[in-house]
Amino acid sequence: MLPTRKEAEALLEEAESCNPGPWGDHSRVAAHCAEKIAEACPGLDADKAYILGLLHDIGRKFGVRHLGHVSDGYTYMMSLGFDEAARICLTHSFNNKTLDEYNGKFDTTEEELHMIREELTKITYDEYDRLIQLCDSLAGAGGVLDIEERMGDVKRRYGSYSQEKWDCNLALKKHFEERAGNDIYRIVEKDTFRPRENGTAVKFHENVEDGLLKFAVIIAKNQGKYVFCRHKDRNTWEMPGGHRESGETILDTAKRELYEETGALDFSLKPIGVYSVAASCSMDGQESFGMLFWAEIKSFEKELHHEIEKIMITDTLPDQWTYPLILPRLLQYAREKGYL
Repeated sequence: MLPTRKEAEALLEEAESCNPGPWGDHSRVAAHCAEKIAEACPGLDADKAYILGLLHDIGRKFGVRHLGHVSDGYTYMMSLGFDEAARICLTHSFNNKTLDEYNGKFDTTEEELHMIREELTKITYDEYDRLIQLCDSLAGAGGVLDIEERMGDVKRRYGSYSQEKWDCNLALKKHFEERAGNDIYRIVEKDTFRPRENGTAVKFHENVEDGLLKFAVIIAKNQGKYVFCRHKDRNTWEMPGGHRESGETILDTAKRELYEETGALDFSLKPIGVYSVAASCSMDGQESFGMLFWAEIKSFEKELHHEIEKIMITDTLPDQWTYPLILPRLLQYAREKGYL
């Protein structure tokens, strides 16, 4: 059993709100690839392929885990009655049905590890299992990658990549090219496709009622360099900021969040402008409003005491954003306003 396309898209967006990161757009790119290849291959259901591609990494909803995201995804999908999606959560990582070729940390409990092994032994791979394995190896967060470039990136990040899995992915590419009678990169629109914003649109406003402002986000610099922070439960970077608390002015929120997330002690702070984020795939499609601030930090505390694990002071922008569809747009707006 599978969710509908709309249900699958809602599941992914809700999961991203729990654990934001580039994995969401990776899933969208995998879904696009799966749909396009299925359309080109007689006998495959393009809608089913799209849904499976969209949900293969859904276990990442529950936090930054490696092998653990496989068991989390399987358990989550089974709890919702979506057994076909649960199966893909398992099979997408194991081309040859062996845990020895897994790229990443073994961060499961013994019970989770036993479950993965047991369930894999019960499955005979079909064309959808193989299709999502291929699409997982093609999908970057920003678009479709050369398959060897993608596998090389995984190898650099984790230190190794099973030769058997490498060879299997290349064989899968050849297999589906033969089925489709066309080059895979042409089928999946490698040079032109970019993941949709999935309704996440950033807008800017001259002013709004103060009561609508729910967030403060701060573009911070120290001695001419950007200051970014990383949450202890994520491996992506973000600007300091967060939710407005009861009784706070939005300026109070910015001051508190800047201190909590960077340890800033001596700083100047001023508003750049009001922004909003609309998630049109949500049930109500309502906008969330925030104030974007500019900060110059002169000094920091020696230690961080809140949920932020690390700050980075740098001349360059991060490759991995926590909110890749929002934060770069805020920086662009600040640049247009003459702050950068």
